[in-house]
Amino acid sequence: MIFAYGEKEMDWLSRRDARMGRLIGQVGKIRRELQPDLFRSLAFNIVGQQISMAAQKTVWGRLESLLGEVTPRALAEAEPQALRQLGLNGRKVEYLQELARNAVFGRLDLEALTRREDEEVIRVLSAQKGVGVWTAEMMLIFSLGRPDVLSWGDLGIRRGMEMLYGKALTRQDFERYKKRYSPYGTVASFYLWELAGGRAEGWQSAARFSRFPEKEGAAEGRIFGWYDSPLGPLLLESDGRALKRLEFWEGEVSEGPAPGQEDEVLRQARRWLDTYFRGEDPGQPPLLEPEGTDFQRAVWRQLARIPYGRLTSYGEIARALQAEGRSAAPRAVGGAVGKNHIGLMLPCHRVVGAGGRLTGFSAGLWRKEYLLELEKPVWEELYPLV
Repeated sequence: MIFAYGEKEMDWLSRRDARMGRLIGQVGKIRRELQPDLFRSLAFNIVGQQISMAAQKTVWGRLESLLGEVTPRALAEAEPQALRQLGLNGRKVEYLQELARNAVFGRLDLEALTRREDEEVIRVLSAQKGVGVWTAEMMLIFSLGRPDVLSWGDLGIRRGMEMLYGKALTRQDFERYKKRYSPYGTVASFYLWELAGGRAEGWQSAARFSRFPEKEGAAEGRIFGWYDSPLGPLLLESDGRALKRLEFWEGEVSEGPAPGQEDEVLRQARRWLDTYFRGEDPGQPPLLEPEGTDFQRAVWRQLARIPYGRLTSYGEIARALQAEGRSAAPRAVGGAVGKNHIGLMLPCHRVVGAGGRLTGFSAGLWRKEYLLELEKPVWEELYPLV
């Protein structure tokens, strides 16, 4: 099955944006195959996490040979050891079998999702372990054939935009172009991927505009690196003096700094993360300098004081700030916590709602559950900040 679009969509985009029109005229119509079986698509994406496309196809072929057909019931009933022998690590086996069990027992109604709005599909799918926002957006395109999907989390799309418009891209730029392309954002995505993939001549390389995954207001001279965590890739960003960003990354993973170019800040961060994911208290992190408002930084300083393996609440943080003479309500604290761009080291995953409820976590509640289990916190008691 091929994604259906034609002259109407191409003409619309060409009229709305002259540069996009030039690209469409250069590339012509693009054929993109769809996989309408949403479960198979999700499973295929989980299999392919952090491995090459060739390796993904190899492991998927072995999975089909083992199961005969990759269905929720067949995958749910498979022996975990047999799945690991195919080349799947323990984490992927866990994600695949939980996804399968959720589908079998009705906790995840994939058929119903075909009738839901895009935002609801993203919300439901990204709540599944091993499925992030970017993966959910790709499901909207390649399984459900939705017409207006343009993913900020996709590095190829952002690179394509930089090449198309000849400048570094901010989130504000992205949102403006997204609105311009609507209601045919998916077709625009196809052409941006073609451009970023080097399949259109005469456009400037995106490397001219940025050296690391784009961030609004990012300064020149910073370098980035990747850390392969049990919960997916982590993006690390340094300015040579302090760590500026540590976030779970849902989009395409690009190359990091060349060998020998990674600075001491990133090396310290890697050592900290190695210790942390072994289930040990990693101690003091490297120097952290998150960028935010004065109030946000005050909240983040409180995050840094939460001991390893302990929990606190938004209300406790608000009271600690009030003791410093700052006016702060739990809701405002929650907003600032949600803006934290140095995860794990500024441990927003240790902040819970009233009564110990697990509340919003931008990287996904399934990751929050994993991190809290890794640290083995005492759930019965909320500890005050120190």
